[in-house]
Amino acid sequence: MNYFVYDKDGSKLPINILSVSPSGKYFVGDHWIKSRMLKSKLNCYRVIRTDGDEAECEILGSGTDYAAWEFAAPLKEIIWEEENGRAVAVFHNYDYGNPKWFDQHSSIPFDKELFQQFKIRRKNQKNRRKNSMSKIRIGIAGYGNLGKGVELAIRQNDDMELAGIFTRRDPSTVKPLTEGAKVFRLDDAKNMTDAIDVMIICGGSATDLPEQTPELAKYFNVIDSFDTHARIPEHFANVNKAAKESGNLAFISLGWDPGLFSLNRLYAESILPSGKTYTFWGKGVSQGHSDAIRRVEGVKKGIQYTVPVEAAMEAVRSGSQPELTTRQKHLRECWVVAEEGADKAKIEESIKTMKNYFDEYDTTVNFISEEEFNAVHNKMPHGGFVMRSGVTGDGEKTHQMIEYSLKLESNPEFTASVLICFARALDRMKKEGATGCKTAFDVPPAYLSPLSGEELRAHLL
Repeated sequence: MNYFVYDKDGSKLPINILSVSPSGKYFVGDHWIKSRMLKSKLNCYRVIRTDGDEAECEILGSGTDYAAWEFAAPLKEIIWEEENGRAVAVFHNYDYGNPKWFDQHSSIPFDKELFQQFKIRRKNQKNRRKNSMSKIRIGIAGYGNLGKGVELAIRQNDDMELAGIFTRRDPSTVKPLTEGAKVFRLDDAKNMTDAIDVMIICGGSATDLPEQTPELAKYFNVIDSFDTHARIPEHFANVNKAAKESGNLAFISLGWDPGLFSLNRLYAESILPSGKTYTFWGKGVSQGHSDAIRRVEGVKKGIQYTVPVEAAMEAVRSGSQPELTTRQKHLRECWVVAEEGADKAKIEESIKTMKNYFDEYDTTVNFISEEEFNAVHNKMPHGGFVMRSGVTGDGEKTHQMIEYSLKLESNPEFTASVLICFARALDRMKKEGATGCKTAFDVPPAYLSPLSGEELRAHLL
């Protein structure tokens, strides 16, 4: 049987009635009744609602013709009385004369099968609420530009909290941006496995992450931003072995490239199977390449800018699908402060011939003073483009172009934001029992968002 509740403006709100008392004055319904005056055909004094799967009940009541939010009482428990064949609802009520909460009993008869379903729904909702209230505890391993970016990104996500910062430096010398944040030695991290849900590793790809990620995956669920593309398969195998053996879950090579750009390449090549994909980076600071420069002997400070060749990008946009070598697509500009007495020629040669970083590019190395470096090269912008030039249709004569771009004022802060949303997905997948190593290709997109599936379908689809 369908009953309806009418709003003051005459609009009709359907209610699925689960049970009606013999007097007709009480009923149990699954509709969310909003906090405004509602006129009911039932001429009811009270409305008890279960609100669908959430199974949260409240009593509402006032005069004979209207149900209003004169008082609301959240359900404490509901008890089945076998001898009387009825359910007794126990509510938390408020005594306005003597301000305190007390229990009020109200008998609402409905059948036993319905009652059992109600109990199950309520139990499931309590579990969901308990899980949603517990924040994801994030650990940060490494406190450079990326680590600080992760710390700031945590503030923007209400379902996360900073559990600790882990550093190779003396913890007393580290001053976190978050008041009250705790700093520990990186070597002590393995003693805090119960305090951290996801450890985000913020080291460099050249030497840090190949060692740190497999090691920390023995103790934690981990995420890193390993960006040496040529070595990703090797890194994946090492991390996967460590995570599998420990029963942990690891995400590697996340950020914007690899990471978001990887996904865009996958989508583009799947949509346009006949075509060519091009990736351009910059102009901007590459954290991985800058880190590689700073590890060269004799380098005090260093930064590297990746510069796309504009003529090459326009050739791609034209639909001609040009054959472009790595060297034709980008230039690499390096700005270096050398240690006093260092061999600059040797530094330049080491940078230009560095495998997987500079050896396949036209690279310039510029030596400048520390004062100029600090004044001019104190920001970390970046960006890039993923392009797929393809053809469709009869005879493949129709040109199609997919282009995705990023323009970033702060590379580390943006990369940190990517890592944080994937930390949410990692936590969800871990709770589902996933272990081993995963990449951006393995993560359901909906798991990145704090929104529910219903909210995503309503607002983003």
